[in-house]
Amino acid sequence: MYFASEISFDPSAATELRRVKPSKAFAKFFYYMTVGLAGERKEIETFTAVSILQQVNVALRSVGVTNIVRLARDGKDFYFDQQGRPDDLAEAMKTFEMAEASQFSGRPFETITLVLEHEDAALKYLVQLDIARMHAPGEHPVVLNVNAALRTPASAPDADTAKQQLGSLFADQVSHDTYVAQRRRAFEAFVHQIKGALAHHIGVDDISENLNTKLLRPSRRRRSAEDGIDYDSDWGGHSDPLFGGYYGFGDVFFHAWLWSELMHDHGVHAQQVTLVDESGHDVLLLGAQGIDPASSSALDPDSTMEVPADADAVVLDGHDYSSDICEPSTSTGVFDSGGESSGWLDGMFDGGGSDGGADHSSCGSSCGSSCGGCGGD
Repeated sequence: MYFASEISFDPSAATELRRVKPSKAFAKFFYYMTVGLAGERKEIETFTAVSILQQVNVALRSVGVTNIVRLARDGKDFYFDQQGRPDDLAEAMKTFEMAEASQFSGRPFETITLVLEHEDAALKYLVQLDIARMHAPGEHPVVLNVNAALRTPASAPDADTAKQQLGSLFADQVSHDTYVAQRRRAFEAFVHQIKGALAHHIGVDDISENLNTKLLRPSRRRRSAEDGIDYDSDWGGHSDPLFGGYYGFGDVFFHAWLWSELMHDHGVHAQQVTLVDESGHDVLLLGAQGIDPASSSALDPDSTMEVPADADAVVLDGHDYSSDICEPSTSTGVFDSGGESSGWLDGMFDGGGSDGGADHSSCGSSCGSSCGGCGGD
């Protein structure tokens, strides 16, 4: 189990966007970003994006999130901390070789990504900021994905010992739900801090936010953190940064893999959570009644996944279990605006801006026929 939130906004909606001069490491990053660019407009676009990047970083630092672990352009790392060094971005950028940036020479950026880590007594966080130069209509160009793994009583690297250490949390439904609810409140408070800091430092009031509790459903039991768990450190498409294989997150991420297995083994109901597959793709949206593990294999890693017809769940498509729980459909149910990608940076020059904040629809309709009890939005 882990918590996830997406915070997004459109900088062109700011009353007065401050283009702050990049300082120190960000000044060097801006320099590498503009190598070979022809035209003042492209340089100004890049300057604006790097300025927003720096301001978001300032906002995060104001709430105690200071340890940058990754900085990338178009999926290519400028910096990636694989040793757990504390907040050493400036030092790393000093030794950055010009050759690393030469492959981008003459091309404007598509995305800029910044990842930071943070922790408190209850949770261990990853905050991933993505700034897109172009974006689809209805989507925001600046998105923060915030993940939090639970800091549990477990410390063992092997599954058997870890499950013993976690056992008291699954003694009954009340023990489990009380523990999760306390951590969820801590996560919500952290996300609201970030949202307030962004509004203060960037001057954008229209900030979209959603929060989810996610439950990872493995395809088989794992014996340890090294037992075939996929860490996507090469930007393979995970939206949740917890799957990125970041230093120091191995144990807490492993415990997230054990959570649904423990719920099944102890008969704890899964309710009001989003079930995800081993790649972090959404599988089921569980309502208040959820799923009783005693009457379903939905959480059983030893069985093929099935969803009871009367389950309080919306079945989605496009995940590892689609062939098990979804019937073929000619309609994907994915929202298609019919429009072309737009550039929010255009609005910085002509006074306009794109509409943002709309959520893309789920593809639950494509699986509706296979689950009689599945509802719609």
